[in-house]
Amino acid sequence: MTTLTFANLTEWHEKRNSQSNIETLGLPFLFSPPWDEGMRPWYAEYDRLEQQRRASGLLRLSWQDEFESDRFQDRDDIFSPMTERMWVMCPLWVQVLRYKKTANIDKIAIEARRRGWAYLLTMWEEAIRLLREDPGFVASLSPTQARSLALLQSWWSASYCDPVLLIVTKQLFQRQKPNDTWNDPAHFRTYTKVAEIVQGNTSLYHAHLCRLFLLEFQPRTWEPYIAPISLHILQTSRYDSACTAAIQKLAHAVLNPIKTHTIEDDKYPGVLQNDSSHHTLTPEQAATKPTYLWDVQAQWTVEVKTLTKCPEYLCISHTWGRWKKSTSVAMPNVPWRVPENHMYDVKTLPEQLKHLGFQYVWLDLFCIPQDEEDTDRKRTEVAKQASIFKGSARCIAWLHDVESWQGVLAALDWIALKSLSITSTRDEAAIQAALTDATFAARVAPEIIRWVEVEGSNPAQHLPEPSSWFSSLWTLQECVLCPDIQLYSWAWERLEDRRGTPLSLQPLMAILRDTQAFCWLEGRIATPFNVPTQYHKAINTHPSRARLRDNVANWNYPTGPKDLYLFCSMTRLDNVLTSGSPGTVLMNSDLRQCSVRRPADRASAIMSAVGVTDWYSELTQEDASELVLDRYPLAFFREAARKFGAIFYYSEGMGNNMSRVNNPYQKRGTMLPVSTWRGWHGAVTGDYEVVYIDRLDHETVSGWVTQGTDGNIAILSAGVTMTSTDPEGKPIQGTLSCATAEDDQMGRPKMRTGAVSNMLATLKELQFGRRRMLAIALFHDNRALYGVLLEELGVSRGRVDMAKIGTFMMPNVSLPPSTGVNWNIL
Repeated sequence: MTTLTFANLTEWHEKRNSQSNIETLGLPFLFSPPWDEGMRPWYAEYDRLEQQRRASGLLRLSWQDEFESDRFQDRDDIFSPMTERMWVMCPLWVQVLRYKKTANIDKIAIEARRRGWAYLLTMWEEAIRLLREDPGFVASLSPTQARSLALLQSWWSASYCDPVLLIVTKQLFQRQKPNDTWNDPAHFRTYTKVAEIVQGNTSLYHAHLCRLFLLEFQPRTWEPYIAPISLHILQTSRYDSACTAAIQKLAHAVLNPIKTHTIEDDKYPGVLQNDSSHHTLTPEQAATKPTYLWDVQAQWTVEVKTLTKCPEYLCISHTWGRWKKSTSVAMPNVPWRVPENHMYDVKTLPEQLKHLGFQYVWLDLFCIPQDEEDTDRKRTEVAKQASIFKGSARCIAWLHDVESWQGVLAALDWIALKSLSITSTRDEAAIQAALTDATFAARVAPEIIRWVEVEGSNPAQHLPEPSSWFSSLWTLQECVLCPDIQLYSWAWERLEDRRGTPLSLQPLMAILRDTQAFCWLEGRIATPFNVPTQYHKAINTHPSRARLRDNVANWNYPTGPKDLYLFCSMTRLDNVLTSGSPGTVLMNSDLRQCSVRRPADRASAIMSAVGVTDWYSELTQEDASELVLDRYPLAFFREAARKFGAIFYYSEGMGNNMSRVNNPYQKRGTMLPVSTWRGWHGAVTGDYEVVYIDRLDHETVSGWVTQGTDGNIAILSAGVTMTSTDPEGKPIQGTLSCATAEDDQMGRPKMRTGAVSNMLATLKELQFGRRRMLAIALFHDNRALYGVLLEELGVSRGRVDMAKIGTFMMPNVSLPPSTGVNWNIL
């Protein structure tokens, strides 16, 4: 070990904090073994000099308290090295090294971080080479890494942005190659300068993607020994970049509508916050194939086992059960009678399916036995839905009540151009000219939503109703299984952008959600695009945004965009398809309809989308009739709670009779991710902000049990973080969403939502009468504690009855110890 000797602490401090020394000591990963090795002699010499100071009776120096606090507290607070499950999120340059089985990355990283700019280009070129030449590398990429690499490829080739932006960017990187790197170029303080040089201040898309490029390939941006912090920055950038890229791609197509031949690989970016286990198939599921497929050419239902191998096939999602007739028809070469419906003539389907570009098609009417007496074969096929849909070459949604896409495309033109006028200063004249034309065209109502007259209303009232495909529970499952599902009209016309690229459902919903933030602005704001995180924060807090968001009457939009935004807020598919949490799927199921012939049908319609299928094979007649909140079998909920973990309980909203004013014992299922409300105005939602990195559930949550049909939760042990009767202490910051003790005119609780500077003081303020409030831990992730807010209602049969009234998040708070309790959560 190197020995350092200084005359006194002042000399030590000056040398320790010299620019050259900071740069040298900062080359290894923070808290890595090489970093410890470099710091050890400095700490040893400090301890010697501090002991000498004490012995001589000299006063402590002004900087010592802060140094000693940082020396020990920083490691205690943020040291958290990579775990095995985190590696699927690591930066792409690290993934390249791991794939090549590079040894001792910690030591290699020292020189890589010094030569960061040269290394950035080397690793980018190597990643692209491997992508082109090595299928094994492609297979090694996790979904989040693959999505990010695809984003960067499109950006690097200027596929849908001004090529000048990439020219200046590549020139900067080449100029920087000979230079050493002494700081993190993606950090907001330094990235401002980088973004200015590459003209990121002229394009939010470019600013996002350039920063993502640095985070993926510049070694200085990566710190694996404070993994949750580093990964959260990277994952957030990946997600935000994908959202921005989807908007940019749509706008580029509007401005450059020259159609070439359709290239199926030219896809919109995948937009997903969290990859979850319910998104992937087990090896057993992947090996499971459909029993039947429809042969378009031979015009018959064929058993897959009679073919040499299972061929590529197209899955078609549609809805018909609510319009089923009492009659069925014998179809040529279909082994069962096919139910008829009032929406379309099933006898015309064979001819219509000929024009979709696939020889084999999976369509439920032709590929799931429809005979009432053939329940065993039908149950088998229903249980295989995840394998069938995820195993398809492509999945499409046939919206047979949508005549064309003319109105939808006109609305999307306006939305894309309006957003681009806010997020880019390039081609302003062309954007404004196109926006003028788009504003006129967007007065047409979009076909995907219609206004239906309320029966018996006088004068006539009309309510919005999305296309019937969006209100079906079965189709919710199918779009979750295939989020890149393509949308087809009644005439089998695909929804495509102005360049002919399919606009699939997931990016469509992300575009509708995220462009609202821009369209709520009256014009471009003063905050530059240079640092995207700061720009989005400025957008979210801008006064004009709040004024427009909270009053639809102030929306100065044409009819088309207004209706599309309404469609997005009603269906809430943006949350379901981009959050990655299985809980959001159950929450969205409240909005959906399902033709129920058997009590368990609703659960059957959604189970494959959330990976909760064990109960189905073990179902008894008695189990099937025991429905929680008249919705799902008790066994289904218990399995969901076991598989989801603590996030099963992390929902929020105004549903589940959460009023604190009315009779508290009217509450039902306040802890569940479904509500007693029905239809488009169901009031349980998931969290739009949580990026899961290293989620650790509180040890007690796995023991919580759903009891009975009212959805009560029995809790015998819990992690109590704080209660409203605790004595005052050091203020703890956080955020919450909580029902107040005040209802609106419709009897719904008014919500208190947002950041608070003192959680305990806020709980005391929100306490209603003598009903104590408790903050109960659910899970810990990225140095933050997440949980539910409970309210005590009284004691019944020796148990304390409680109700969930909200959720909370507290940064820099650990999981509390377990406490034995006897609670019944209504």
